[in-house]
Amino acid sequence: MNETNDSERVRRHLQAGALNEAIACCRRFLAASPNDAETQVELGLLLRRSGQLAVAGECFRAAIAARPELAVAHRHLAELLASQGASRAAEQHYRHALQLDPFDAVAHVGLSGLLCGSDRLQAALAHARHALRLQPELAIAHVAEANVLQARSEVDEAVSALQRAITIDEHSAAAHCQLGFLYIDKQNVDEAIRCLETAARLSPRDVLPYHYLGELHKRGKYHFAPEMTAHLAALSTDGGLAGPDASLLDFTLAAVEEQQGHYDAAFTAYQRGNERLYEQLETGGQAFNAERLRRRVDATISVFDQDFFAQRGEFGSDSETPIFVIGMPRSGTTLVEQIIASHPEANAAGELGTMQACVAEMRRATGASHPFPDGMTAANSRLMRQLGQRYLAELTRVGGTATRIVDKMWANFLILGFIAILFPKTRIVHCRRDALDVGLSCYLSNFSTIAWACRLEDIGRFYREYERLMRHWTDVLPMEIHDVQYEDLVAQPAEVSGELIAACGLAWDDRCLEFYKLDRPVQTASRLQVREPIYRSSVDRWKRYAKHLDPLRKALGR
Repeated sequence: MNETNDSERVRRHLQAGALNEAIACCRRFLAASPNDAETQVELGLLLRRSGQLAVAGECFRAAIAARPELAVAHRHLAELLASQGASRAAEQHYRHALQLDPFDAVAHVGLSGLLCGSDRLQAALAHARHALRLQPELAIAHVAEANVLQARSEVDEAVSALQRAITIDEHSAAAHCQLGFLYIDKQNVDEAIRCLETAARLSPRDVLPYHYLGELHKRGKYHFAPEMTAHLAALSTDGGLAGPDASLLDFTLAAVEEQQGHYDAAFTAYQRGNERLYEQLETGGQAFNAERLRRRVDATISVFDQDFFAQRGEFGSDSETPIFVIGMPRSGTTLVEQIIASHPEANAAGELGTMQACVAEMRRATGASHPFPDGMTAANSRLMRQLGQRYLAELTRVGGTATRIVDKMWANFLILGFIAILFPKTRIVHCRRDALDVGLSCYLSNFSTIAWACRLEDIGRFYREYERLMRHWTDVLPMEIHDVQYEDLVAQPAEVSGELIAACGLAWDDRCLEFYKLDRPVQTASRLQVREPIYRSSVDRWKRYAKHLDPLRKALGR
């Protein structure tokens, strides 16, 4: 693009707020010079800014076709793909951009975010800190570092990183938004609201601060003003949002409707948000496959029988420190974790991804070519002890020196046999809840990374395989599984909590009934509920939406 003519015209149009004229100016130049890669990138950025995401992607791809070595084109395409939920393709383009230009701090930040979102936290932190070495005054790099620190449960360190970001750039909406989220975790609601409202004011088209305010709204700790609700409705209909942002907005609007008792309108918004999530997963090749899950459960049941455990009784660690709280999401796992962690001899590590990483390492070490449980029969005692030591090191890094430390990664139920071999003296707590309530609650939660939670029929299919595998573990594991029924816990908290603490090998302490006073970060969908005494309003929640739940009932066989 001619710097003194066309580029200057584009800048003047943008300064005047004339986005369409700036786009038209770029198009005129490209009509005469269609292979000008820099102009294709500039047009792509303008189109993305105007909400024309598909056409923006075409521009970035055209730039790459014209000049494959143009690193910035790969980076902008990666940013666009990430915003649309296409994480795998985005990662490929970020990595290509960094191969071409390893000094691009912004690309390191973007790749850090993707890696953090898939629990590759060590690599994510490395990229964030590399970006900071390249550009110490880059606010978004401090935000990226904070995101990883938060995922590692280093909340105070994350707060400090965000405060550094705001010192550098007081207009960083991302920093204010994430700081508000952390203040929710730290139970500082007033500061959370201040930060989130600041983020919304700085970036009114960014849905995330409204979504976090919506969480407070659902708990009666915040009230959406009519003009804010109208603004969200306008965002929903103007067509400028796509991918994760559009679905996040649907869930936010649904929460407002639900809190007002408009259950049909709320369900319509939840359904729209889930449909968008499913489309994103399907486009990225990550949609739920019920048959694949069934085959995995079949294989797991076939490998892990009583003889398998008997032959490997000496493979594991003698440690009694880990407690594994498992069950379906929204089944009470966070509440149970909080009750245990309120004991003076216990602590909680949150939803650690470390055990899943140990499984991946086992499969690499044994040359497994198929999904878990492939590799288990070839895993020897030396390997399993090494993996147990690795897991304990991470558990105690997060949980400290407590006698018992809870790992409440709900999906660990899929690998309980692996866990039982690593830690034959561990305690396992299984949280159960009415299938309709837990299924509905999963559907009404914005579980953007859980593929089966986007459709009621898939939730039912997943639940049936979960039940089938849990029955098997109950029959064959060399240790008892302690069941906690959510409905019993809220009806008789003292009795059920007493049994729970005893099952963890601890003496009773009255502080376990005051779990809501415990000052520790909670970063799951239940972060606000566990700050309050036990309540019964979530029991039979499904009845509010009964007429919409036929696909779930059918899949459950009810």
